[in-house]
Amino acid sequence: MLGRYVLLTLGVIALLWTGYVAIDLIDKKDELAPLQYFGKEDGGILIIHRQNEVDLSTINFNTTKENSSLINSLSFESANVKSVFLSEKRSHILLESNELWSRELVRELFKGSTEPLDFSGINSFKSGKYAGEIYRNRLYLSQQKYNTTVSENNWTKHDVKSSASLVTFIAADFTLTDIYFKSAGRIDYVTKANSNAAGNQVKDKSLFAFVLPSNLSNYHFYEKEYLGSIDATFKGNPMYAWMDKGMVEFTFNEQVVIISDYRESQDPVNSLFDFVKQDPNNDQYGFFEDVKLTKSFPNVSGSGFYAFSMDDFVVLSTDKETCEKIVAEYKLGNTLSQNPDRLEEIFTGLPERVSERFASSASKFSKTVYKSQLFQTILPSGQEKLADETVKPKESVTMKMGQTIQDFIVLNGNGNIIAITKNGNVAAFTNGKRNWERNLGSSAIGTIEEVNLNGQNYFVFTTKNGIHLIDQQGNSPSGFPFIINDSEFTTIASNYIWKNKSYFVIPDSKGNLQQIDFSGRKTNTLKTGLSDIQTPIDVWVSNRKLYFGVRNSAIFKMYDADSRREFRSFSILENSTSAKIENELIQFAISNSELIRFDQKGNKNTLKGNWKNFNLQGTTGDLNNNLIAYSTGVLKLIDLVGNVITIINSDAKEIDNVSVNTMANGKTIICIVDGLENDVYLHGLNGQLFVNQSFDGTGKSVVTDVANGNYLLTTIVDDFIVQYSVN
Repeated sequence: MLGRYVLLTLGVIALLWTGYVAIDLIDKKDELAPLQYFGKEDGGILIIHRQNEVDLSTINFNTTKENSSLINSLSFESANVKSVFLSEKRSHILLESNELWSRELVRELFKGSTEPLDFSGINSFKSGKYAGEIYRNRLYLSQQKYNTTVSENNWTKHDVKSSASLVTFIAADFTLTDIYFKSAGRIDYVTKANSNAAGNQVKDKSLFAFVLPSNLSNYHFYEKEYLGSIDATFKGNPMYAWMDKGMVEFTFNEQVVIISDYRESQDPVNSLFDFVKQDPNNDQYGFFEDVKLTKSFPNVSGSGFYAFSMDDFVVLSTDKETCEKIVAEYKLGNTLSQNPDRLEEIFTGLPERVSERFASSASKFSKTVYKSQLFQTILPSGQEKLADETVKPKESVTMKMGQTIQDFIVLNGNGNIIAITKNGNVAAFTNGKRNWERNLGSSAIGTIEEVNLNGQNYFVFTTKNGIHLIDQQGNSPSGFPFIINDSEFTTIASNYIWKNKSYFVIPDSKGNLQQIDFSGRKTNTLKTGLSDIQTPIDVWVSNRKLYFGVRNSAIFKMYDADSRREFRSFSILENSTSAKIENELIQFAISNSELIRFDQKGNKNTLKGNWKNFNLQGTTGDLNNNLIAYSTGVLKLIDLVGNVITIINSDAKEIDNVSVNTMANGKTIICIVDGLENDVYLHGLNGQLFVNQSFDGTGKSVVTDVANGNYLLTTIVDDFIVQYSVN
């Protein structure tokens, strides 16, 4: 009986000991964890990841004098310090090293300090007013024991690739901003999950440059919804109701002026008369008192201002003569758009689409709200042009189309381009100069293709009502254009050669496939029964038979081209893309985080990998016909059996367009277009940047050979086609 009690007692002791050890291990695991030592009592925390990049004087963050004095004496590099946690209000610091802390490593850290080191234990020491504790790779320094309210939300989810991260506590919540120090003094700020962030991105340059006076100063643009989120005064007055995209506040003749756009159904001057309950004076302007439009305009409470109509804009100032002068400058064409130097000072080096932009002789910054995050870029004062020369290419050719560009094809040599606008204007450039142009009479569809007919190269332009063949001199062969009268085309024409004859096949809005020969004659019409065919027809040979592949968002149909009969059909996934491999057409799609492959018999199999939030597209210019999958800041090149060939971690904040370009020497250059910043990045197959800079550009961007390892990057900037020299 006694033995039983002894065994029971020993079992209880063993359980208690196991629990104690487990608790001790859990506590040890989180010992000196940042979340336990830093919180709202600190006001803010600066986390420095790359000490050699960070200039504390350029960050809006102050710490205690004691902290400042201490960090200036520490040798972070010698101690291989990875991260520094710095409090705004309290005198304590946490250091994380890439190594385990030891007495030798602590001595290396303090070798530049004049304060003696006194080790009071294995893991504790003192230096001046600071007591130190170490645990594994963490070292905590403090002047006293602090009580910290542990945050319910994890503020440590910062980007360790950034130069620094700034945590600001507001009541029970916080904001987290990652800070990136870039070349030529540029600083990018990204504030994550900012509950106050609201607004859109606007190309303020194209919106306001042609109405603002050329010799303005202190340019300050606000997008409408963004301004409404930070200025309650603006949100509650008639300017918020009439405004469309935004406004610019600036200084002109030493007067503060606002120019705002307005919605088509609004009249700002009449809106102000209604607001103050006065009858309009039948003039193009009015004077208004006791109306506050923003928290800073008018800057004196109760003072009046003038509002002048100016086409689709309104000019606001407390000085009538200033308003009249600005209207006169606009009518004379003396606008900012005609002053390249001033345009460069204001816009160069900052993103094209912004929610706020400020530029003066002393400072320059932009803020952009995107998906509840606030992206902020700051340029050093007085260095805008230097920054531009450092990061922007020196050699470029610009070719103005004058309208929204649909597509272009790059010919041999610099400045040789064939391009088409969305409304069907075709232009050819030779050595950067416009050679000829013509209008096709209908809206353009899709891309420009190049074909060969009887030894002559032609460019194929597809419009809603026709197929147009035009050579490099602007001439068309007999029989073209081919015009459709009873329907519309929905995508580009596919060219193929069968039995030594050339043909086009193209779907129309009725779901028919129109077959056209190279004499411009319709040879066949094939009814598919499919609606909304938006992708080009696939044409391939399998078992010595010619097939057409037709798909919409849900169904794929395979047709025997000679017999004009449906051979097979099966369901596919939305946003599928096709690729030809070994005389077979394969369909690929991403669904529920899986990469799906359909063979031409409709057999479905799932390829390996986690593809959550990835988009999929085929490639052009890639000899291996690989696939491209991309997500936010990440791009993967995939072969046709699902193997990942290349992974690129791009600086692009939002990947908008990708092209894979194979050069004559076998080198592959991948263009990635950032749809948020409107930058183009070039990468090699190894994932690294091909050149250590980005280029201004949007939409289609391709790289072509010149000679001797020199290349051309061709892209779109507004209504210009731009070619940059790359080497």
